Amino acid sequence: MSPEMNAAIEVHHYTFRYPCSGNDVLRDCQFTLAYGEFVLLAGDSGSGKSTLIRAIIGSLPDTVREAGLELGEKTGRQTDEQAGERWGRILIDGRDVTEQTVSARARFIGSVLQDADSQIIHTKVEDEIAFGGENLGMDTSRIEEHISRVCALLELECAWNTSTLSGGQKQRLITAAALVMDRKILILDEPLANLDRAGAALLLHTLAQLAKDGYAVLMAEHRIDVAAPFANRIVRLEEGRVCAEEDSSGRTQFDATMETMSTQKTLRPMAPLLSARGLSLQLGGREIFRDVSMQVDRGERIVIVGENGSGKTMLLRTLARLQKPTRGEIVFSRSPQRQYRKPSPAWFRGVGYVFQNPNVQLFMPSVFEEIAYGAKSTDAARHYMELFGLKHLSERHPHSLSEGQKRLLTIAAIAAQEPEILLLDEPTVGQDHMALKQLMVVLGEISKERGMAIIMVTHDRRCAGYPADQIVRMQSDSVITENGVHSG
Repeated sequence: MSPEMNAAIEVHHYTFRYPCSGNDVLRDCQFTLAYGEFVLLAGDSGSGKSTLIRAIIGSLPDTVREAGLELGEKTGRQTDEQAGERWGRILIDGRDVTEQTVSARARFIGSVLQDADSQIIHTKVEDEIAFGGENLGMDTSRIEEHISRVCALLELECAWNTSTLSGGQKQRLITAAALVMDRKILILDEPLANLDRAGAALLLHTLAQLAKDGYAVLMAEHRIDVAAPFANRIVRLEEGRVCAEEDSSGRTQFDATMETMSTQKTLRPMAPLLSARGLSLQLGGREIFRDVSMQVDRGERIVIVGENGSGKTMLLRTLARLQKPTRGEIVFSRSPQRQYRKPSPAWFRGVGYVFQNPNVQLFMPSVFEEIAYGAKSTDAARHYMELFGLKHLSERHPHSLSEGQKRLLTIAAIAAQEPEILLLDEPTVGQDHMALKQLMVVLGEISKERGMAIIMVTHDRRCAGYPADQIVRMQSDSVITENGVHSG
């Protein structure tokens, strides 16, 4: 940071440990973000990025006590068994974050966290975007002007119902809500995770321009190769410690695309597990998809791709019978009735569904118990825990994990039930490149060894090398299945 640039965020020797955890999640972290900078926060899954962001915005439990130290000085920690322990200081615009109320922090910081659903409270896009400005007492005409600007910028419609938005559209919505408050410090945690290629480019261009206009932008992100060309610096975390800072200039955009994904039909006896015929869905007056037909064979790997809002998640939910179609039928070999009925426990023993938001599926007190809950035996639970690289986290509470680790855990827990069909909604979100590669290998092994059919929704272009038997491409006016049935 050059001397003439004012500091927006200063992290001084910051350490944090969650309750009942044997290790510090953050270790003696130090870095500074200036106004006029766009900085990427990088690191492997579980390296502490989300915890550091929560510490900066002040959303770690308010009951955690500050150790009361001078800058650069280390003293003993103070502990609260319900909330954890910490030492060090974080300054926002020169003010200690722990000494500011929630409303005071909101006047400096606009934040966009990973779980979009937990941040959306209104049923209409316009009301959601306006909410923050209204709480801050902004003038009505100014709020309306900001709403018009950010909706155009992030391609949102004011009249949309928030419950019908895709994951990427929800991510754009909470970003718009943060921008309309006109905070000069913007902090974003994995905002590209649910965005397609066009949406990611749109957001990155916007953030880069805001930094040029004097904003301070801090963004945690795994897709560094995509985001780096737009940023000024990269700050890397490794096992909770800032291990390196580097200039991001000169980097080129990662160019692997879903277009290079090829279908590799495995030769196996035809053994259809599930057939969907003429599926159509309308919600809130909007046509989500129409006349989709597809067949899923035993051990088959199917990837559903498409832009944000094209209906990928709703198609997956419909195949899982979590959403009733407007028209059409779904026939599963385990449950051959054609008339739509609410799914039974027997259905879910055959069809495993992993939601886009892992927080809605985690309810046990430890990682091991989460996997063991539906596993056929304790040995099977241990096998799947090791298979997905979660053995070292076995005693951790699921909700203390990083978002990427939570996602792996939900996949492991459902896979451990050994369903005949595994449905995955954006399983690669929060995964660094090595974790993603390992996940793809594991899923391939499970499909081959157990004859488990896998249907995966993704827009993650890093999955280009994943071998698929069918690729279902969803577009605004049609659905095309490669190496399978044309639909719509």
